[in-house]
Amino acid sequence: MAFCSAGRKMANNAEGLKRREGAVELFAVYGPLLTPSQQKMMREYYDFDLSLAEIAEENGVSRAAVSEALKTSLQKMEEYEKKLSLLAKRSRLLSEIAAAEEKEGEERLKAYQAIGKEIKHGI
Repeated sequence: MAFCSAGRKMANNAEGLKRREGAVELFAVYGPLLTPSQQKMMREYYDFDLSLAEIAEENGVSRAAVSEALKTSLQKMEEYEKKLSLLAKRSRLLSEIAAAEEKEGEERLKAYQAIGKEIKHGI
């Protein structure tokens, strides 16, 4: 029985880590589009690893207000990604660059030129 609960806890930790990484990536790209207050709370939570209670105390608000601000911020950034797809485009370009690096000579040059055209023409 202990193994099953530990296995679930590890899965939850992995899922939590994946969600956290996703939030950090979204914030890196779309953070400047948030309000200064949202940016501050996102930084405190994701960059400085402060708890909701610590952020609430620092900002003179309730834990619920911090939780709601973080939730709203993530929703906004997810909406931006759905509309703009900047993270998806970045990921695709990084994959194309990695593939180009595996090639040699003329094929590598052609691959880099194709990537350059994508960037130049707005991906």
